[in-house]
Amino acid sequence: PNVFCAGLDFLELYKPQSENQLREFWSAFQDLFLTLYPSRLATIAAVEGHAPAAGCLLALACDYRVGARGPYAMGFNEVQFGLRVPPWFVPVIQSTVGTRQTERLLQLGSLVSFEEAKELGMLDEVCDAEQLMDVAEARAKEWCFPTSTLRECRHVTKAYLRQPNMEVLLRDREADTDLFVQTALAPALQKALGLYIRSLEANKKGGGAAKAASGSA
Repeated sequence: PNVFCAGLDFLELYKPQSENQLREFWSAFQDLFLTLYPSRLATIAAVEGHAPAAGCLLALACDYRVGARGPYAMGFNEVQFGLRVPPWFVPVIQSTVGTRQTERLLQLGSLVSFEEAKELGMLDEVCDAEQLMDVAEARAKEWCFPTSTLRECRHVTKAYLRQPNMEVLLRDREADTDLFVQTALAPALQKALGLYIRSLEANKKGGGAAKAASGSA
């Protein structure tokens, strides 16, 4: 596997059957984040390959992140496709890499290697691919305390730390959805999506493999 999560499916965004389809799609992604980010469970991401955009956010939503050593990249490349980074992504990224690096990554739409991601704090460690699951399992055991009292203390601490970031989305999910739909339906973005999807199809017919890291938002 060369992809952890390629982000949002562009086929869902390109020429949607209705505005409601986009609303349901985005609401499902919001729900995924709101389930994963504050989860009572200790969550460990075994990042086995590319993790652009929404895929990167899902990794950052976990408590600990282990990346496989290889020619992989992660980051937030939305602006490269004419998409706005949702406002509620920002505090999650900012609390991980700091304000200055957040500005750089988001404004430039940068994807970084896993080694740089580790330096920035997006990954906690990088290991050989064949060791990835073993390392992730070992870290999971470290995060899972032996008694319910200790586990509850860990979860309460996690909630204190993460609730302010969640509030950015919880304050007005409907407005966030409206912004997403407006952006997705913009003629310029639909044109860009069409060109990109056709390039992937041409690449596939030619026997090439599209680079997942530059694929989805």
